[in-house]
Amino acid sequence: SLDQLVRYMANCVVRNMTFLLNVTPDRHGVIPELEQKRLREMGAWMAKMGDAIYGTRGGPWQPVDRQYGYCYKGSTVFVHLLKDYPGNIFEIPSLEKLRVKKVYEVYTGKPLSFEGDSSVTIRDIDRTSSTADSVIAVVYDEAIRRVWGK
Repeated sequence: SLDQLVRYMANCVVRNMTFLLNVTPDRHGVIPELEQKRLREMGAWMAKMGDAIYGTRGGPWQPVDRQYGYCYKGSTVFVHLLKDYPGNIFEIPSLEKLRVKKVYEVYTGKPLSFEGDSSVTIRDIDRTSSTADSVIAVVYDEAIRRVWGK
């Protein structure tokens, strides 16, 4: 299902792995209709979530199996909240001297309210628009790599 593919993708991204989605044509060289449908669905999902996938690195914190994980790029940490994560509130640990400038939902682009400036609590996360993997972007005032060093 699309949800399974999205979970596989999210688990690879937060663990700094590569995801290979392979389909096999039938004996006539035709990709079966169901596989075509899944590829189109995954492509549509990636069109909205690509910023939280392409060019990212796993981290800066370790993932929690079946719950959530992190990846980052530039000055943004992406939080992947998987389907089994309960609730619509999430707390981001501190990244030393970095300060959070803004927080938004990647799938919808909607800004999210948050409390704190280093360690932040994010509230009212929409868990319905991308149920298998709700992704939150946390934008800091400088690049993650400069402070975290990896």
